[in-house]
Amino acid sequence: MRRVIPIRTRAAAGAHAVCVLGMLLVFGCTTAVKPDTLSPRIAFLGMLPVEIGLLEQTFQVRLRIENPNGFPLPIKGLDYELFVNGEQFLVGAAAVPTEIAPFESVVVQLPGRGSILEWINSQEPWDGGSVSYRITGHAHLAEGFGRIPFERDGEIRLDSFAGTLI
Repeated sequence: MRRVIPIRTRAAAGAHAVCVLGMLLVFGCTTAVKPDTLSPRIAFLGMLPVEIGLLEQTFQVRLRIENPNGFPLPIKGLDYELFVNGEQFLVGAAAVPTEIAPFESVVVQLPGRGSILEWINSQEPWDGGSVSYRITGHAHLAEGFGRIPFERDGEIRLDSFAGTLI
């Protein structure tokens, strides 16, 4: 016995399929990062204390964001973690609405918070020369274009900061 499906039901199912496909195309394309987009290069430039508490400290962190792409990079915010000598030192996130021109860079300041006491307790005795750092996170792009991960390793010679904070 052959079952007959009314034309209205088949038409409604087809309309739903077209609607879902259309939504996937529209929203899928607007939230994806271009496949050839390179991660921004992030450099840690320094930090200043803002609020010092017993268990948590807040700092103003300066970062340089460099756009290695051949097109503008519209950034609406950053989230990051800063590791010093392999241990988490600061975390932060902030809106930094800026468009970075191709092959250009900007310096941004954003808040970071952490516990220096916890970090000091996790460290080996220090010889005074330099410390290594790693900064990881995401650049959140404007216009719903998603986010791009970044990661950068570096070294800070502390004797070059004589008389100042990192």
